[in-house]
Amino acid sequence: MYILRRYYRETRDTLRYHGLLVLLYKILIKCASPFARVGIDILFYMDLSEPLSEKHARIEIDIREASEAEIERLVRVQYGTPLPLDARLSDDEEYEEALRTRQRAVYRERYAEDLRIGDKCFVARVGEEIVHINWSRYPRAHPVPGCVFDLAPDEVFTTDAFTPDEWRGKSIHTAVLNAMLRFAQGLGRRKAYTSTGLEATGSRRGLLRLGWKPIGTLLYVIPRRLGRTYLIRLQGDLGPLLRPVGLQPD
Repeated sequence: MYILRRYYRETRDTLRYHGLLVLLYKILIKCASPFARVGIDILFYMDLSEPLSEKHARIEIDIREASEAEIERLVRVQYGTPLPLDARLSDDEEYEEALRTRQRAVYRERYAEDLRIGDKCFVARVGEEIVHINWSRYPRAHPVPGCVFDLAPDEVFTTDAFTPDEWRGKSIHTAVLNAMLRFAQGLGRRKAYTSTGLEATGSRRGLLRLGWKPIGTLLYVIPRRLGRTYLIRLQGDLGPLLRPVGLQPD
């Protein structure tokens, strides 16, 4: 019963916010899931060789880098605060909490490793509350599962932006992303890349408003049991996504 209710909510919300095309795409992914993990991503590019004007949110926010000491806060913003051990939960609630507990553990380790290798996490705060999280990848980027590429000294890859529902619609993501790109310019980065899934229609609209240009579309396929990712160019230029790890352009 829980699974049926979840599918109903997902179908309703997808049609309402993304349209029929995205719903059909999600059905295709679900049908393929017993055999392979598949997805369609759109790659975007921005030229950082020219100065960027400063962008502001519609509310007063404080933008700064997050430190390793704040990892637990970052995880809880995205995946919730653990419930008390003696909390009385329904079967559905227990299942949801088990998923969140696993997510917290995975991302706690991942964030620590990302900061250790030199990636930057930028957060926006209203008072002491974190209202947005966004990442810049510097040594390497991993835009799709199993796909890793080295970034050149003049490149940056932005990814994994998150804004809690109650803080959306206030141009916070715009202001933080702008601050991240200007920071990257200060480090000598002149090319910026990012990507969104086909279903992320809102994120795509936001990127286009900020001046990002879509340059390519790819299909990724990860067959079950093989543990290898296959990239298939559907259109345009995949740029650095097809660059092998350890190989950088001259």
